[in-house]
Amino acid sequence: MDDNKISVSVNELETLCELYFEGVLSREEERLLSKLLSVYPYRGGVIDEAVFVLGIERIGRKNAALSGEFCNRKSARRYDYGKVSVLVAIKKIFSTVAAAVLIMFTVSFCWSYISSPVDATECYAYINGKEIVDKDLAMEIAMKDYSESMAFLRQMEAMEAEHMKRVREAVDESEKAAHILKEINNNNYKNNSL
Repeated sequence: MDDNKISVSVNELETLCELYFEGVLSREEERLLSKLLSVYPYRGGVIDEAVFVLGIERIGRKNAALSGEFCNRKSARRYDYGKVSVLVAIKKIFSTVAAAVLIMFTVSFCWSYISSPVDATECYAYINGKEIVDKDLAMEIAMKDYSESMAFLRQMEAMEAEHMKRVREAVDESEKAAHILKEINNNNYKNNSL
């Protein structure tokens, strides 16, 4: 058969590809389909899948021939060189690698957590951004700050007492002044009424 004289429609080519996937075509028909797919520009759907699988098949057949294994079956696709089995194999490889990486990461994380030294020092206080781990020093600083706070509080109480004393004196003086004014007003009233 001369490939240049073959006229095949897209529907006929798709039907041939479907027959190929069903495993109905002989080896010779598969070779002719491979030649048709390489010559004609028809692409899409099942045609692209057939092109892909036929390419994978050729690689598989070459590897089998080189290793001494020969396929006695009608189609190399049925000898597990098909698109589906390749994708399954790739998926299995990736899942195995992903599981191994996850296990290594988990083991290394656990190992680093277990083997890291534990800081046994206790922190009693932070003063000006510095960690104080000496209990006696922390207590001394706390007592000093407490004493300073109490002295400030006593100073404030003394200032408040002094302020209150001045307020009481001012109130007393204003009451005296108010009492004097009242008496003056009473005296003026009595003088005016006479």
